[in-house]
Amino acid sequence: MAFSFYERARVQVDELPPFLEDGYLETVMRFKTNVSYNIRRTPLSARGSIEFFQAVSRTIDPVPEKIRYKLGMEYKINRSLSVELDHLFQQTSYRKKPKNNYIWVVKLCYNL
Repeated sequence: MAFSFYERARVQVDELPPFLEDGYLETVMRFKTNVSYNIRRTPLSARGSIEFFQAVSRTIDPVPEKIRYKLGMEYKINRSLSVELDHLFQQTSYRKKPKNNYIWVVKLCYNL
C-alpha cells in the first residue's frame, strides 16, 4: 500500500499577443495539490488533484481565474509499461460567461 501527497507552487510569466496589449507580461501563480493511492495487491493506482490559477500582474482578486480538477487511474501492465486514464474538469471564473472544459486523457507510458 502506498499513499502519496504533494503540493506544488509555480510562477508562470507569459507575454500577451500584441493585439491584446503591446508588450504586457502576465504573471500567473499556480498552486497544485496532488493525492495518489496505490491499491494494495493490485496493479491499480487512483489519483486526484486540484490546481488553482491566480493572476498577480493585475489586481489581485480572491477568486482564482481558473480551477482544474483531475481524477484518474493507472494500471501497471508490467514494471516498465502502464496505461493511464484521467478526467480533467476545468472551470474559468474571470469571464462574464464562465467556461467549463471536460478533458479525457489516455496515456500509454513506458519507463526506461
